[in-house]
Amino acid sequence: MPIANYQLPLENMHHIPVQGYDAQRRVIYWNQASEQLYGYRAEEALGNTLEALIIPEQMRQHVVNAIKNWVAGGAPVTTQSLTLKHKDGSPVRVVSSHTLYMGRTGPEIYRIDMALDGQTKPQQWAIRQVRHEADLYHRNELEEIVHQISTRFLSRPIEQIDGSIDWALQRLGGFTQSARCYLILLSEDGQQIHRTHEWCAEGIAPRSQDLQTVASSELTSIVHLGKHPQPYWIDQAKLPELSELERQWFAQGLLHSGLSLPIVYNERLHGFLGMDDPSSDRHRPDAAELRLLQVAADIIGAALARQALEMRLRYEANHDTLTGAFNRRWFRNMLDHETQQSELHGNDLALIFFDIDHFKSVNDQHGYHVGDQVLCQLVALVNQRIRRSDVLARWGGEEFILLLPETSREDARHIAEMLRQVVGTADFKVPGGLTISLGITYYESGDNADRLIRRADAALYAAKNQGRNRSITHGLL
Repeated sequence: MPIANYQLPLENMHHIPVQGYDAQRRVIYWNQASEQLYGYRAEEALGNTLEALIIPEQMRQHVVNAIKNWVAGGAPVTTQSLTLKHKDGSPVRVVSSHTLYMGRTGPEIYRIDMALDGQTKPQQWAIRQVRHEADLYHRNELEEIVHQISTRFLSRPIEQIDGSIDWALQRLGGFTQSARCYLILLSEDGQQIHRTHEWCAEGIAPRSQDLQTVASSELTSIVHLGKHPQPYWIDQAKLPELSELERQWFAQGLLHSGLSLPIVYNERLHGFLGMDDPSSDRHRPDAAELRLLQVAADIIGAALARQALEMRLRYEANHDTLTGAFNRRWFRNMLDHETQQSELHGNDLALIFFDIDHFKSVNDQHGYHVGDQVLCQLVALVNQRIRRSDVLARWGGEEFILLLPETSREDARHIAEMLRQVVGTADFKVPGGLTISLGITYYESGDNADRLIRRADAALYAAKNQGRNRSITHGLL
């Protein structure tokens, strides 16, 4: 991480280990203090990659991903305490900070390492100063990211919330140098989990598909957050508390540490914002960072709540509250649209008006509760047998209307007869069963919605007059 006002000329830093490397992590600068700290002479280090020299094997992929992400414009590599390695393999404990410059031939990164063992008092003071400035920079940067996330979600319509979540995960995952940053949501009954969004660092395989059949009870994070909706950290020390599945992930090297931030809205846990890493040296956020990360999770939760509310309001505005079929207003909009398409492009279009024969006797003999069940069952039966492009609406009472885009006259007659037979043989738990009558019409050049509806209604009326339980096509009355 670049440290404000920490731009000392390299030639004046003889006693502080400084290394420089390019975007491919090849060493381009290695001073005398670095030779003493790590055991490599400058001529040995130059041209070699940083990870091959001083990065322990279990940290290498994490370091490579963090540097690549920074060079590509992502979050800077943070100042942190690390245990690196000497040429002889012995551990070297340092505080390491980084600065990214744009050199003549491309990006150059310079790192300053301060040994944590055997420091002089001036070195101890310098380390404290570096850490303090790094903490301030780090916190300010995260505050800016959280502010950007808040602004984005507030200014976007609900259709763009999924894209905004992907963007937020990339920002948060890059900042925390996670291998993965993802959103896990609970199913409506709370029994299953779904990783709905996922960002992965370069070289890290996604795991969304691995979790599609996992029960919520198999994730310790969900169980814990359900009882205590506070940020939850897991690592090797928590292994005894984890489920068998989670212990397998640790054993397979898929997970070494992770953070779960609860997503709560409408006074209920809906899932969590997760960040994890297979690296053994995952940075654990401090209290201030956790608070800011939880604010980001709360913003995402609020956006999901707004999305759910708006979708519910839209659904209620367009659907019949009892049966779930489209309502009359929405149907008219769809019919107007399809008639215009048929006029412009010559598409086939059919309309079927139908209702339940003698439905009043069902209510009179069995009560309105049974009548309501019959209506809902009828809609379910019809929806199971029509295409996604077809539009079924409740016109009023026991009357329904079915819009069939790009459907020929012959196909419309077959569909009407198929529906009549399906309803006639279905078990509605009503003595004697039920039948329906249907009226069919087709789009003709110059038609509008009102003409189509009147013709279909007239055909239905004819079917009723001719004995019910039949389909009649307008023009063949």
